Amino acid sequence: MKKVLLIFLLLMVSAFSVHAASDLDVRLVEYDPDPVEPGEKFIVTFNIEKIIGNSQNYEVRLIEHDPFQLRNVGIFPVTLGLGDEEELKFRFDVDSEADESTGIITFAYRVEGETEWIKEDFDIDIDNGRSLKVSSVSSDPSVISKGESAKLKITLENDGNIDLEDIRVELDFN
Repeated sequence: MKKVLLIFLLLMVSAFSVHAASDLDVRLVEYDPDPVEPGEKFIVTFNIEKIIGNSQNYEVRLIEHDPFQLRNVGIFPVTLGLGDEEELKFRFDVDSEADESTGIITFAYRVEGETEWIKEDFDIDIDNGRSLKVSSVSSDPSVISKGESAKLKITLENDGNIDLEDIRVELDFN
């Protein structure tokens, strides 16, 4: 009997935790421009919708991660009833030294007065204008016998929108 009560109690606690974490549906609507570029500014638009429960007051914030800097830092109050939606816009700067990759921003919210933040990460694509690819590889002779030397020709193509200088190439024969 004690085991049954303990299992029931654990199920109730986990059901409450899932409910608290899923009060809002948070969607990244867009970021403009897409992709973002180093040294530039961009705007992120989120849509949040109350999908469970009665009207509540929430506190919303974004958490920045390198290479992004949030321009409007703070905690923003939002009141939502069941089915209500709110569109929120945030401005960011991109570090001028950002690499071409994907950055992360974190949307966080909590019920007003609570201490625990519910967080969700979103990817932001970064394009630094550099794009170098190997367009061909050949050797002379084309078949290299054991102990023989050969000339290797690697042709690189710059698909990006900036000039590249001081290019280094590493060969890994593994």
